[in-house]
Amino acid sequence: MLIWDGHGDEWSDSLPVEARNGLSEGAMALSPDGRTFATCDNDSIQLWDVESERLLRDIRAPGDGLSADYSVTLLSFDGELIAAGGSGGEVSVWRVRDGHLLWTEVGHDRYVTALAFSPDGDLLVSGGIDGKVKLWRSRDGELLQAHGRPAGYSGEVLSVAFHPKKERVISVDRADGYVRIWPRRTPSFFERLVPK
Repeated sequence: MLIWDGHGDEWSDSLPVEARNGLSEGAMALSPDGRTFATCDNDSIQLWDVESERLLRDIRAPGDGLSADYSVTLLSFDGELIAAGGSGGEVSVWRVRDGHLLWTEVGHDRYVTALAFSPDGDLLVSGGIDGKVKLWRSRDGELLQAHGRPAGYSGEVLSVAFHPKKERVISVDRADGYVRIWPRRTPSFFERLVPK
């Protein structure tokens, strides 16, 4: 794994990443402080210390029969949480410091294609190949809101993001290229769900 300096055209460091089953395409993340790097090799997530090039933790897939083929992963802005989405539609969140699984839920019909933490780390939004967008409470996995696929739409969610003040959620759709923006608290855009 090569790390590139943002001010030059040559790589500045490398990590000795060894993937048992091949790295999942696109399933890599760097913490906002640049100290921790996460990689996926389908059945686990590895957390690396960038400075020492040391493997900090090898987080295994939840052992409850859910798919372990991770398609996307990211670290929260404070570096305390790591989220991953899998090919079976599951969304999982772990605590970084000890690798403890906080929760895992099947939120999409198939592949999770996009994830984003809110700036304060309280919320997590996921998008899937099924065209759905889900809003979760990041600490316990409570599903707060769900956005269904628009009528006549058959494409997947390509990317999701939060407004800096969490006032809006943004999604980009692969099929029609539309960027959809909605107030996250407005029921007309999200189907309000009863807490579990």
